[in-house]
Amino acid sequence: MATDIPGWVHALNQPPSWSLAALADPAASPELRLNACQNLIQSGVVHWTLPHLEALRGIPETAGRADQLAMLCQALWDCDLTGAGAIPARLAQDAGAGNYWLAPAGSSTTLIAFTGRARRLTVSVYLMQRILEPFGVNVIYLFDPADSFYLGGIGGRWTGLDATLGLLRRLCEGFGTQQLYCLGQSTGGYGALRYGLELDARAILAFSPMIWQVRRTRPLARIGQMLGRPVGEEEVDLRGLYRSRARHPPATIICGGDNAADLRSASELSDLPGIDLRVLPGVADHSVITPLLQTGVLRPMIGEFLCR
Repeated sequence: MATDIPGWVHALNQPPSWSLAALADPAASPELRLNACQNLIQSGVVHWTLPHLEALRGIPETAGRADQLAMLCQALWDCDLTGAGAIPARLAQDAGAGNYWLAPAGSSTTLIAFTGRARRLTVSVYLMQRILEPFGVNVIYLFDPADSFYLGGIGGRWTGLDATLGLLRRLCEGFGTQQLYCLGQSTGGYGALRYGLELDARAILAFSPMIWQVRRTRPLARIGQMLGRPVGEEEVDLRGLYRSRARHPPATIICGGDNAADLRSASELSDLPGIDLRVLPGVADHSVITPLLQTGVLRPMIGEFLCR
């Protein structure tokens, strides 16, 4: 049974109210209704949304994207969250609780999932948990309210890399973890690669990780503010950190072939041993989890990842 989730995270993982209103409004434009469908599906409202997509498939300007979203509905049909009691979490009552959510499975394998800036993994954490449940692994979902690439810590009573590493080791020990994996998206992709290195994870899976962006002036200043001291580029440079270690975990990096910023990030590690770069042709979206779900690739990819 999953444990309490911070209330602010729960709110960000709910179906957006404007999406429901758009589909209830007969005057809403087809484009607005299409965007509403995408947001609802990514929040786990799958069965209810499909009839709206069927109607949009009959409109020439939305037919192509509606077909793609209908494929996403079919891929997530068994993960629908609209039924009573479908959300697997309770709201945390302690306002000072750490910014994480535990989903234990009674397993000796634990996956740490680093969410991105939207505090999701493209889909809501609840929907991602439905996707991950068949693999039977404990999951620790992490959230970074300071948008510090997880280097300022995860908030609550823990700040900084070392303190957060200590917290994660204790949580994993509580699960009886023998095999540890890290997964993340965007800034969370950076977090997965960085923490996976420090925790000696068995393997890492990073979706469009933001690697070079952390070295820019604003992120460095934000991280320094969190830590209360200046932070230089060398402290956050993943390539330098990976090259300085005698060994590092194998990592798979997924990015869109038509996204220049993501390709630049992926290239920083792509020539290192144990790094498997997979570029998705024709994909410009930073959120590559959506096309992976649409094409039925994501679940086999996660299964392959967890068998390493």
